[in-house]
Amino acid sequence: MNPSDAVRQADPTRTHAVAVGVDEYGFGSERAGLAAQALTFAQWLRRRGVPPANITLLTAPRLSDPDGFTNLLASTSEADSLLHDAMFTREGSLFWLHWAGHGHLDEHGQRRLFLTNATATNLRNLNLDRLAALYRTQLAHKLGRKVFTIDACQTYADPRMRLPDGIPVPVGNTSPPGAPLEMLFASPRGRRAVHLTKLGGGVFTAALLGVLADEPDDRWPPDFTTLPQRIEEYILRLALNNPDAGRPIDVRYEDAQGRSAVTEIEPPTVLEPAEPDWQPLMVRAAVTWRDELDRNVTRRDPPALEVHLVPTADEPVRLSLLELERSAATLVGHARAAGLFPPDMPVLQSIDDVRCLVTGDTDGQVPGLAITRGGQRSAWRKLGRRSDLWVLDRSEVAAQTCDLLRLLTALPGRRSGRVVPAIGLEPAQLVAVLSDDPSPFGPRFPAHVRVPADDSLTWQWLVDATDGIGAELAARLVRRHAQEAGRR
Repeated sequence: MNPSDAVRQADPTRTHAVAVGVDEYGFGSERAGLAAQALTFAQWLRRRGVPPANITLLTAPRLSDPDGFTNLLASTSEADSLLHDAMFTREGSLFWLHWAGHGHLDEHGQRRLFLTNATATNLRNLNLDRLAALYRTQLAHKLGRKVFTIDACQTYADPRMRLPDGIPVPVGNTSPPGAPLEMLFASPRGRRAVHLTKLGGGVFTAALLGVLADEPDDRWPPDFTTLPQRIEEYILRLALNNPDAGRPIDVRYEDAQGRSAVTEIEPPTVLEPAEPDWQPLMVRAAVTWRDELDRNVTRRDPPALEVHLVPTADEPVRLSLLELERSAATLVGHARAAGLFPPDMPVLQSIDDVRCLVTGDTDGQVPGLAITRGGQRSAWRKLGRRSDLWVLDRSEVAAQTCDLLRLLTALPGRRSGRVVPAIGLEPAQLVAVLSDDPSPFGPRFPAHVRVPADDSLTWQWLVDATDGIGAELAARLVRRHAQEAGRR
């Protein structure tokens, strides 16, 4: 059965759904309105013809009036019993899981959703990626098409935070399923989902409910492939009166094969985030630059912009060789997904006891991506070109830097609490500068340009203020190049 067959055969009377809204946690952090939004979602399903007996609410706290729906506590035992046991006894044409609550990415980049009985010493959670893998197997075949809509942050947990494995996934028949699973997320990896009490809870869920309310009565189920754009358009309308609702606007859809499709909608003017908290270092960070990473001593062309994230000396990271090998196995996929390597570009991979590296099989081994055992993450790509000149254009460099920062922060693996961003350019002899000066070159031709790495940021700042940080690094690089080339 392909996805279009699943759509044609979907029937609201043969639809099953679980609506989750977690407002309270044992570790003290609370949300408001998520449980109520789960009830609103269940009521919409009922109006569209889904039998109430096919709908289960999983909330914390339990609702005082669940309006006739089964209402379980969003705890480890109830979630385990429902999602890993009871659901597999049912048959239907569509299963829809909507989850709203706190979430994180663990050190391996896996999505974790916290349950109400999570405490500071035992962060009980559900591993969403494992659950999705389970629902893509034959065990869930009788449920038909599967859709997960997830309103939770995908920020990285502090590496010092111990995340238990989560609810275990039962062993079963893992032969290919006959119906797809699609997922829709409130934010991309590394970003927060937005919660506003004055909008009744999660902004993503509020927009989802608004879009679903406008669904035509003769269409079931909704067109999930167009939901991201429709939700973002709805959020844009919300943002006109609630500026915070528009940050971030970045709904992500994963199709039946787990491929991510990104919609492109420009947000309206919203409140500017606070300035990143740059902290000066007592000792300048020791950066492993590209010439040490790729060891290509014959490199001459093209000039490449390189960006590095280096753990601070007071919070060192030391990856095991096994961790490095696991990282190496995923680098190409992450780089291609981020657009660093075009689909048709051949790549070279290498790993030793110091770093894992993947580069384009091109002159100068550009672009490239690397992780060292010391926890440094590095990426580089070709500088922009105008006619016959390699050009250092500040706005273009800022955009490229932001792209590389997003790629590096999205990579799975252990990280320190604070990190030193570093930026450089190599080789730099033939790089021209866009300016009013009739001569695009200075009197000197530096072999490379390396901005001193002498201040740090938290990982969260890198995620929350990528554009500002990218612009700052670009400004530093352009100024450093001017100094090295003797332009001023």
